[in-house]
Amino acid sequence: MNISIREPKESDAEYFIKTMIEDQDYHDPWINAPKSEDAFKNYLAKSKQENNKFFLIIVEDLIAGIINISEIIQGVFKNGFLGYYGISKFSKQGIMTNG
Repeated sequence: MNISIREPKESDAEYFIKTMIEDQDYHDPWINAPKSEDAFKNYLAKSKQENNKFFLIIVEDLIAGIINISEIIQGVFKNGFLGYYGISKFSKQGIMTNG
């Protein structure tokens, strides 16, 4: 199984949104992922801010998981908030751990 990590891009929108809608019950109540084109555009814009780093875990060209590091603080006190979640069809396969 080929697992890679990369930043999200505009071409991910259709699959990302479709998958988040399908997994809404799987993620509820913990995750409120983008489920519309506007929400995904906002997600991409946030991913490009200097204090955020967002990544997708990719398995065979499909999104298997999401990792968001937000509110990153540089300098002497390095800090950030880590959030991550997987896609249900890839659950219990160790992909998030391996990613």
